[in-house]
Amino acid sequence: MSEESVKILLLPPNADLDALSSIYGLSLLEKDAKLFYTSFSPKAKKLFDDIKDKFQTINSLEGLKNAHIFTVDFSSLDFVFELLKKENIRKITLFDHHVKHIEKEPFLEAHIDESLGACTTLIVEHLIKKDVSISKEDASILLCGIYDDTNYFSIKAISPKDFEVASYLIKKGADVEFVNKYVKSYISLKDLINLEEYLKSLEILNINQKKIGFIVLDGAQESVIENLRDVKELENLDAYFVIMSSSTNTYVVARSKTIDVENILSKLGGGGHKLASGLKLNFVSSKKLKSIILELLKGENPKIALKDIMTKNPLTLKKDMNVEEAFYTLSNFKISKAPVLDENEQVMGAITKKILAKALDISKESKVQELLISIPLLKENDFIWEAEKVFLENPLAPMIGILDEKGKLVGIITKSDLIRHITEDEEQKISTKHINIPSYMIDIVMDIKSFIPKGEKLYLVGGVVRDIILNRPSYDIDFVFEGDIDLLENALREKGIKTHRFEGFNSVHFKYKGFKIEISSTRREYYETAGAYPVVSKASLKEDLFRRDFTINTLLLSLDEEDFGTVIDYFGALNDIKNKIVRVLHPLSFIEDPVRILRAIRFEAKLNFRLSKDTKRLLEEALQKGMLKYAPKGRIFNELKIALQEKEFENIFEAYKKYGIIESLFEYKPDYLYIEEKSKNLKMFSDWYLLEYKNPFKEASWIFFWLLVKNAPSLENILKGVSAPAFVYKFVNINVKQHISQILKAKKPSELYIILKPFDLEELALFATEGNVDVMNRIVKYLSHLKNLKPNIDISSIPPADRSKVIEESKLIEMDKIYSL
Repeated sequence: MSEESVKILLLPPNADLDALSSIYGLSLLEKDAKLFYTSFSPKAKKLFDDIKDKFQTINSLEGLKNAHIFTVDFSSLDFVFELLKKENIRKITLFDHHVKHIEKEPFLEAHIDESLGACTTLIVEHLIKKDVSISKEDASILLCGIYDDTNYFSIKAISPKDFEVASYLIKKGADVEFVNKYVKSYISLKDLINLEEYLKSLEILNINQKKIGFIVLDGAQESVIENLRDVKELENLDAYFVIMSSSTNTYVVARSKTIDVENILSKLGGGGHKLASGLKLNFVSSKKLKSIILELLKGENPKIALKDIMTKNPLTLKKDMNVEEAFYTLSNFKISKAPVLDENEQVMGAITKKILAKALDISKESKVQELLISIPLLKENDFIWEAEKVFLENPLAPMIGILDEKGKLVGIITKSDLIRHITEDEEQKISTKHINIPSYMIDIVMDIKSFIPKGEKLYLVGGVVRDIILNRPSYDIDFVFEGDIDLLENALREKGIKTHRFEGFNSVHFKYKGFKIEISSTRREYYETAGAYPVVSKASLKEDLFRRDFTINTLLLSLDEEDFGTVIDYFGALNDIKNKIVRVLHPLSFIEDPVRILRAIRFEAKLNFRLSKDTKRLLEEALQKGMLKYAPKGRIFNELKIALQEKEFENIFEAYKKYGIIESLFEYKPDYLYIEEKSKNLKMFSDWYLLEYKNPFKEASWIFFWLLVKNAPSLENILKGVSAPAFVYKFVNINVKQHISQILKAKKPSELYIILKPFDLEELALFATEGNVDVMNRIVKYLSHLKNLKPNIDISSIPPADRSKVIEESKLIEMDKIYSL
C-alpha cells in the first residue's frame, strides 16, 4: 500500500455502555487509532466523561483519505457514509452481536456473533486471541458493557460466552463497585412522577393472540425508559413498544419475550436482536410510526416504500425537444410537469408547463434542456418519509425522480402525491362533541340552511366553529357542503342575494344581515409551485378539511336535523383547542403554502395559543429556506392587512420580531429598540383615547405598522400592497422631527393650538407616539381642552362674515387665560 492508512474508532450515534466499552476494547488493540463520536446515552456519557483522556479524539472526518474505520454496534453503515465518502474509505472493520443486513461492500470486514448478549464479549474474545494485555481498570471498563447490555445477566438473549468473558474480566481484577457506579440506575422522584404519567398512556392490544403494549411519549428521558423494564404491567406483556418523539427525530424502543421485534423494526431500518430492538427515524410522527408497526405486527404490508405511492412509468420528455412540442405534449396529456431524460435515458431534470408557456413567447425552437429545473432523486425502495425530508430540504423542487437499482427512472413523486398519501393514511378516529350555536348567530345560520337545495348536508366549518368553542364572537361565517355550487348560487340569487364568485374555488361570498358569509363546495387543492394560488378540484368532505392550514380550523358543526349542533373532528382539533396548540396537518404545509407562516403566528398571538413543537420547527425551517419570498405578494399583503386589524397586533409583532418576519418579507431590519420605545407612547395615547372618548383608537395598528416599515427601501410598494389608508400615505411627506420641535417651542396654549390645528387625529397620534412625554401631554391637552374650546362671547352683534374670525381670536385669548403649558 503506497499511502499510509488513517485508523478511526467510530462510535454509533447515541452510543450506549456496550458500544463505549467495545470501542474502548478496540483502542487497546489499535493504539494509534483516533476516536470520533457524536452522542451518548446518559449512562455512557457519565463513563465517557471519566475516561475520555484514555482516547485520542478527532473532531471531524472531513478531509480524511484512505481511512480504516473500526466500528461497533451499528444497525446500518449509512451513518458511516454520511460522515465519509466511500472513495475515502480503505476498510471498515465491524464488530457486533445483532442480526445484520450487511451492505455488500468490498471493503467491509464483519465480525458478528448474534448469540452473544453484549458486543463487548465479542471484543474481549478478540483481545484474548490477540494476546492483548488487560489491566484492572481496562477490565472494569469492559465489564460495564457486558453487565449493562445483559441487564446483569437477567435477559434471555445471552450466551455462556458472556458469563465466561465476564468471569475472565473479574479474574483480571475488574471492580464490580466501579461497574455498579455506571450501570446501576436509580430513579429520581421527578423520573418516578414522569414514569407514572407515561404509564397512563399505555395501550394494550391483542394481536394474533399476543398482548402487545404501546407507550407514545413526547420527549421522554432515557433514564425513565431504562426503568420501564422493571414495571410489572410491562413484564406481563408479550412485547411492548415505546415510541418517543423529539425535535426532528422519532425513536422506538422494543422489548419482547416471544415476538421477534428485531424482524419488525428491521423493515423500517432498525436493529438489535430478537427480544430487544431499536429504531431512529427522521420526519416520521409517532402516530404514523405506531400505525405502521401495528400493520407489521398484524402481518400486513403497509405502504412504506416510495414504489408504493409513486406515479409509475411517468410521461417523460427528451432533452432535445423544442419548446412548442414539449408544451403541446404536456397539454395533450393534461399534466403540468414532466421529467426530462438524456439520450441514455438518464434523468437530467424536469420542466413545467408554466415555464414552457413563457418560453413560447420568446422562441418556439428553444430546446427543453435549456430550461431545466434540477430535481432530487431517490430509490424506489427508499422509505416514504425520505421523500418528505427531501421536499423539506428542496422546497422548490417540482418532483422527485424515483430510480430502480440500475438507476433507471421508474416513477416520480410530487408533493401532491405525498399529501394524498398522508390523507388516505390518517386514522379514522373521529371525535364528536355537542355545542350550542350562539343566539346572535342562530337565525343567520337557519336562514342560510334554508337556501341550500334539499337533500344536501350543510356544515359550519373552520374558524367559526373554533370561535364558538372558545366563546369568541365571530362575524365571518363559513359553511361547507358537498353539493353543486352553481345550483346554490342560482338559489341565492333567486332570493335577491348579491353574491361574489371566486372562479375556480367552488365558493360564493356574500353579506347577509351584517355577517360575511362564505359557502364552499368540498374541494381539494394542490400547489404547482411553493406559495402559488392553489389548483382546485372536487373532493370528499375529509379531503376538503385536510387542505386547510391548521387542525384548529378543521372542525365541522353539523346543521342536519338528526345531529344538529354536533361538532365532528377528524384531526384532533378539539384536543388541540383544549391544550391551546396551533398544529399543521402535515410536514409540507409551510412549503406548499408559505403564507401559512404568517397565519400560524397570527393565530398563536390572537388566540394566546402556542405552536406545537413540530409546527414550530417546520415554520423555522421554512423561514430559513426563505419560503416567504416565493408566496404571491398579494396574499402576503392581505395577511398582513388582516393582522393589522387584530386587536392583538402588538403580540403578533412580537412574534414577527422573534421569527424575523419583517426581514424575510422586506429584506430590511427595523430598529426594534426604537419601535419598542415608541410603541409604549402609542399605547399610552390609545389608553387615554379610550378613557376620553369611550371608544378604542382603531388607527393605532396602522401607526404601529408605520413605525415598523417607515425606513424600508420599498416603503411605497409595502403601503400599496397592504392597501394602507390615505392618512398613512400622508405620513410619508411629514417631517415629524420638525413638527415635534415646533410643538415643544410653543410658549402659550394659543401657539400650540395654531401649530396643531392643521393636523388630523392620526397625525397628532403619530407626533405623540414619536415624541416624548412633554409632546404627549401637549397633544392630549390640545385634544381635551383647546381644540373644542368655546369662548364666552356674544356673537349676535357681530356681522356673520366676521364671526369665525372673531370667535377664533377670542378662543386664543381665552385659552391663554385659562390654561398654561
